[in-house]
Amino acid sequence: MNGTQVVARHLTAHLCTVLTPYMVPSLLILLLYLPLTPSGKTDQRFLQQEASKLSAEVLASYSTSSAEREPSTEAQRALRQIFADALAVQANTIGIDQSFLDIGGDSLFAMRVFASCRKHDLGIAMTDLLEHKSIAMLSAQLDTQKSLTWQDMTSSGTEGKSNRCYARSCAGDTMRDI
Repeated sequence: MNGTQVVARHLTAHLCTVLTPYMVPSLLILLLYLPLTPSGKTDQRFLQQEASKLSAEVLASYSTSSAEREPSTEAQRALRQIFADALAVQANTIGIDQSFLDIGGDSLFAMRVFASCRKHDLGIAMTDLLEHKSIAMLSAQLDTQKSLTWQDMTSSGTEGKSNRCYARSCAGDTMRDI
């Protein structure tokens, strides 16, 4: 890790303490100076033009988080590839513990991931993606969903007693034992 990366990590750690998570930048590019317009304001157009020339690999090197842990299950590998495709980056630049916000994700990214998960029959709901932001957490959620059996879903948790099922009429407040 070079000096620039150390400064970026310390700055990110500080920003995490004073900003809400969605406001913490997913990448930091340290500049020697800010380009200015003739009126003395920051030349945002120039900065955007220069940043758009950078490749995905170069941008990944400025990321405030790093891809540390590799996927160990098939679900994690599939989710990492889905995340990479949605962001148009190499899969090996994404670690399974990184939040999708940390790797540059936003609401459009979430929709792309959700659609791709549905296409691959992964059974991830949009709420799962918003609650479990990393690949590791999403795959754990998938494993939990797959391990549920019919008995788990229908059991009342009381042994020796018969399970009862109730139905409520939409027309009134009466409950019937069925």
